[in-house]
Amino acid sequence: NIRWRLPDGEEILKDISLQVPDGQLTVITGPNGGGKTSLAKLIAGIEKPSGGQIILDGEDITEWDITKRAKNGIGYAFQQGALDVVEIWVDTETGVNYVFHRNGNAAGFTPLLDKEGKPIVTP
Repeated sequence: NIRWRLPDGEEILKDISLQVPDGQLTVITGPNGGGKTSLAKLIAGIEKPSGGQIILDGEDITEWDITKRAKNGIGYAFQQGALDVVEIWVDTETGVNYVFHRNGNAAGFTPLLDKEGKPIVTP
């Protein structure tokens, strides 16, 4: 029952429940402004829900940061197709490698994953 509000109080997601089966591709479709991106950002840890829980393999991960989620196989691909700036950044505490990309005013971090879906870590 995930809920998420904008800083101005507008409720974007209200009591959303989703179960993703292990080993299967799950696609979320809907109209522009339907909350797909907001839900993905909540699952990846980019945004924090205003209510509800995110459960992974029976464990509440709602308070996990983006790095811990990436280490457990949760990532987020930003929507911008053409990138103006691309840099590799390394989290000095965890060693996790991220791609920083910026296109105009839009920017974001995406954990670099190996072909098995695990974060690439620099020792």
